[in-house]
Amino acid sequence: MKGFSAKPHIFVLLAPNSAGLQHSIISEINLFLGEDMKLLTIVIKPSRSDGVRRALSTIGTGGATIISAQGFGTQKGHSETYRGASYEVDTKPKTMFQVACKDDDVENIIRAVREVANTGEIGDGKIFVTELNDVVRIRTGETGEDAIKENSNE
Repeated sequence: MKGFSAKPHIFVLLAPNSAGLQHSIISEINLFLGEDMKLLTIVIKPSRSDGVRRALSTIGTGGATIISAQGFGTQKGHSETYRGASYEVDTKPKTMFQVACKDDDVENIIRAVREVANTGEIGDGKIFVTELNDVVRIRTGETGEDAIKENSNE
């Protein structure tokens, strides 16, 4: 049996190889606790990062982690010449945002990012939405939604 602890003093036993059941039970626990959080991983063209950052600030997200990254996909790479030698660059520069948010905020964030980052061209990026079981604010020890809400003292 595998276990999952949603909060201290709450323990649920889950059968192995039952991912759908686990997701359902975890969602019910989060609903019971009043916290259903998501982690959005947003991968975009670097030229769109300032606009996305402004859009996230405008709609009131509690913050974001911004990472310079390299990636490949449908867009593929390209050939470059350096000092007369030609070589293949098979990755493209990307900017990755990670945003922890309440479940209720997901659609607004996706809409805001798409409005700014969408050029209609291959390579605009992707948004990955994953369940977020818990968050802990290191300074105060706050957990869950309290740890991701905007705090003017941060």
